[in-house]
Amino acid sequence: MTTMPATTPMPRRVRNLRFLTVLQIAALVVLFSAGALQEARHLQSLTDPSVWLQLRTGNWILDHHSVPRSGLFSRFDALRWTDSNWGSQVILAALYRTMGLRALPAMQMAFRILVAIATFLLAGGRRGGFWLAAVLSICAQTVIFHSLTQSLLFSAVLFSMELWLLFTSRATGRQGLLSWMPLLVLVWANMDWHFVFGLLVLLLFLCAVAVEQALGNKMYAHAGARLALGRVAMIAVASCIASLLSPYSYHSYSVAWQNCFGTTVLALTPEMKAMNFRAPEHYLLMLLAMFAFLALGRQHAKDPFKVMLLAVSASAGFSFQREAWMIVVASVAILGDVFFPAGGRPDEPSHTLKPVFWAAAAIALIVLVAAASHVPSRTETLLEVTAQKLPVRACDFIRQNHLPAPIYNELSWGDFLIWYLPNYPVSMDDRYELYGEENVKLYYHASAGSRLPSQYPALASANTILISADNGLVRVPQMFPNAEEVFHTALPGFQQVYRDDLAVVLSKQR
Repeated sequence: MTTMPATTPMPRRVRNLRFLTVLQIAALVVLFSAGALQEARHLQSLTDPSVWLQLRTGNWILDHHSVPRSGLFSRFDALRWTDSNWGSQVILAALYRTMGLRALPAMQMAFRILVAIATFLLAGGRRGGFWLAAVLSICAQTVIFHSLTQSLLFSAVLFSMELWLLFTSRATGRQGLLSWMPLLVLVWANMDWHFVFGLLVLLLFLCAVAVEQALGNKMYAHAGARLALGRVAMIAVASCIASLLSPYSYHSYSVAWQNCFGTTVLALTPEMKAMNFRAPEHYLLMLLAMFAFLALGRQHAKDPFKVMLLAVSASAGFSFQREAWMIVVASVAILGDVFFPAGGRPDEPSHTLKPVFWAAAAIALIVLVAAASHVPSRTETLLEVTAQKLPVRACDFIRQNHLPAPIYNELSWGDFLIWYLPNYPVSMDDRYELYGEENVKLYYHASAGSRLPSQYPALASANTILISADNGLVRVPQMFPNAEEVFHTALPGFQQVYRDDLAVVLSKQR
């Protein structure tokens, strides 16, 4: 009679390791998928006005096989327009021709997953800092997903890639990594005008390397001193040249300047105002920046690049709400590099973390496909979501009643009208680089009721007016005892023909 060997119990260490692996995979799946699932549930991209202009322009580019040079879809069609986002618009339009309007949330979900992965890796998730990187990525997503458009999400991903290249090459002395910078800038320059911030950071990097080599290792004990200054300078020059390799060449810089330093944009645009710290995201952003500054202060080795990077990012992000993503990405990168430096251990995942990461990424991709497939396919159903914040019903009224053109519209709705009312060239949208300072200033003064409509040609010549219910053109007359008389004096010949909780439509009577 043979005796069966007893089953050897699994060692506790192996069981703990397996449990930890499963826990890490579950955490990464949630981390990578949470933003996409939130978009699939709420469809926030459908209420973002800017995405509709991108979709219409992308379709135009695919139909005409060229990029726009003038003010398409606008009453100011004779003005020159530099479409610095043409690359991302083509991608969106191509996806739309395959999926219909579901392309908008699908692309948003894809960008959110990319941001989640990028911030996790940038925070040192593959360098031994798994749980801290997960927490930092959650904080980054909470701030970034609150208000960023698709083009800014794409810029956040590219900015994360740039910082990974700079930090890794600086810590390890691997100069070959910097050779990818011109290609990254080339792609970025054809996707969004925010590539200028990427070039600015690259120049800060060049200055830091020059300072370290000039003062020597005695003052700056950093592996980055091994980088050849000449090589870094050549890469910076090549990146600047790559930024000119777009259909608009140097005109993209003009767009960046106008959107950053335009007088009217700075004075009147809400997204260019400083943070008021009335939202939880603002305080979370401040904590990220504070911890990054604190981490730099506690480092023994001086690092001028990180200090300059964080100072510039904080100056831009806290001054202009639109650029808050720069503080998020820079702070996450600095915290990840301080606690888990690339030079401290090989920039390769451990034998257990590598399958964990790829398994989680694969599951997150499956979640993305499943979530996108459950987005309603009927255009009418998706437009019901859009109608919560954009004037879908008012536009339907204008189209069904064949109200006469030209139209005068709310600036914040201009991008949506370009898509939804293609036969009505808009009087204004958020292309500040197209309309110029004077036209934008006239619009804001007219909307506030501080200037007579007759002094604004785009309004004086309109036959149909589509504005929000709180626009100064209809709100200011209500402050007077004889509101009806004031209204007819300010807008002679116009009569209100439609009104809902969101929009008001006025038509000139003949």
